[in-house]
Amino acid sequence: MCLLNVHTVRAANLSFTLLGTHPEAAAQSSASGKYIDELEIFNNKVYAGYGDYNANTGPIKINPYDLTTHAFTGSLLTVPTEEINNFRIINDKLYVPMIDPTCAGNCSGGYAVGEPWVNNAPISAVHIFDIATFDGTDLWLAGSNNNGAALWRSTDGGTNWNIVMTDVSSPPTGAERYYWIEKLNGKLYVQAGGVTQNAPYRIFDGTSWTTGTQSWITAPGRKVVNFSGRIIANRDHTLTAFDGTTVDNLNYGKDLIDIYADGDYFYVLNANSTLSRSKDMVNWEELGSTPSGSYSVAAHDGVVYIGTTDSKIYSAVLPLEPTSNPTTASTTTVVPLASSTKTASSQSFSSVAAGVEGFPLGTTAPSTTLPAATEPKEPQAVTTAANELKKSSKLNFVWYIGLGGLSLFLIYGIFLVFRP
Repeated sequence: MCLLNVHTVRAANLSFTLLGTHPEAAAQSSASGKYIDELEIFNNKVYAGYGDYNANTGPIKINPYDLTTHAFTGSLLTVPTEEINNFRIINDKLYVPMIDPTCAGNCSGGYAVGEPWVNNAPISAVHIFDIATFDGTDLWLAGSNNNGAALWRSTDGGTNWNIVMTDVSSPPTGAERYYWIEKLNGKLYVQAGGVTQNAPYRIFDGTSWTTGTQSWITAPGRKVVNFSGRIIANRDHTLTAFDGTTVDNLNYGKDLIDIYADGDYFYVLNANSTLSRSKDMVNWEELGSTPSGSYSVAAHDGVVYIGTTDSKIYSAVLPLEPTSNPTTASTTTVVPLASSTKTASSQSFSSVAAGVEGFPLGTTAPSTTLPAATEPKEPQAVTTAANELKKSSKLNFVWYIGLGGLSLFLIYGIFLVFRP
């Protein structure tokens, strides 16, 4: 594992607007069930995951916030799962794995898909944590059955399914699960958690399977995102990058909660309720404080969305593109959009992602006061140099004119002395 250095620069605080409180999340019976676990932007709507499968809540209603009408749509579908904490966009459809079917493993499981929204529960499963496609025509489900970690594949649009990979401890413990599946550079990767012997990652190339090393790509239940030719993972609240061969510790240096990729940017929601983003996973912009209790993040079309532990969803316009600072080659600056002063309060969370036992994430963030926005100006050194160049050019012009006139006078004098 390699350690990679990172560089950070400061930007203006974001100005957040409360879109609303998710009604079904707020009505959950457990404190963790009220958390907005996951956000996804799809068809101009903000979809929110919530619920608590440790407390066996559910079923869960899909009720997105419509960015056109500026209101929650009302329930589009009731999903027979105890929690939703993952969304996947595949072939212009939004897929929602049934993480823990409400029948406690005694009925079929699967996923919800929309729009329009329908449930599809074609397999016998205890958990379904993730869904993917390899070639655009097939579907894969990652999770577990009564025998351990299980991976299913369908090649007929989700009607028929076959188990294509399993992992289990020796002896079995019942805790083995495939928490994630991700495609990278023409290959499909999956790795089981909960295997006492540390399962290696498995690789499917479209025809056959091979086995990788036991390098741990991400912790059980943590999110993975395909970004800039690597699988970026939230592993025990640190960032790692997997290129298909090597797992690198990105040495991010902060405790983080959630990650998201949108276009050229990779976003990190930090545990102290601040937001960072990067284009190369080395140079980071600090975008400032987020609302108290921030727990999930998504971004789309220049706007960032935050879900909180008290069922709220916020939005903020993101800063402009960073520009190079001519006076310091290794530093970048961001032009503020607006002045803002915000103090981030401390917040204590319990993580329940994918069945991992909760542990405190809250830290106290320092008060942050940023200067009011100003129009970008030329650095003083650049302005002074430009003025000096202008003065020098004028003096040189006068000098050359005078020298030319003197030369003509001397030539004329010589002509008068030596003429016949």
